[in-house]
Amino acid sequence: MTKPLTVLGIETSCDETAAAVVRGLPGHYYTDPAIFEAEKRKIFFRTWQCLGHVCMLPEKTSYFTASVVDQDVAVIRGEDGEIRAFFNICQHRGHPLLKGAGTARRIICPYHAWTYDASGQLRNAPHTAGVNGFEISSVRLAPVRCAPRCSRPSIRPIAGRSQARGRCRCTGACSTHRVA
Repeated sequence: MTKPLTVLGIETSCDETAAAVVRGLPGHYYTDPAIFEAEKRKIFFRTWQCLGHVCMLPEKTSYFTASVVDQDVAVIRGEDGEIRAFFNICQHRGHPLLKGAGTARRIICPYHAWTYDASGQLRNAPHTAGVNGFEISSVRLAPVRCAPRCSRPSIRPIAGRSQARGRCRCTGACSTHRVA
């Protein structure tokens, strides 16, 4: 006998006998594209995700890249020492910007050489001098909320802020100091 079941707002049905024996989700929950889209919207894009550890950003302008489901993110320590995260995509034509990990005082798009600084601000956009209404100062990489936290095993949301409130006094080598 089957009975109706709603998970993540998606209506489905569940065989009571199979559910009692298996004690898990039906197999289609792992392969259904609609369920995956619902999980992205209702879980991954609404909750904090740990992307790495602050020791991965040992010096100013060091960076690493990561993906949260299908969204590529670059996490970079700015010239001011602050850790920021951006969608890893150029604001001009949507080309990916950084790969892997390393250091970069400037982030240069390989497509048309738009150049951003480590705070995400556009600094150079070749061949735009004559474009009516284009202001380099108004273009930035799209930010992702980032909250480095110490003494927490995972990232915690800080409503309305893009940075954590306090600064950790550790060297970044503690086992619970995480970056998202």
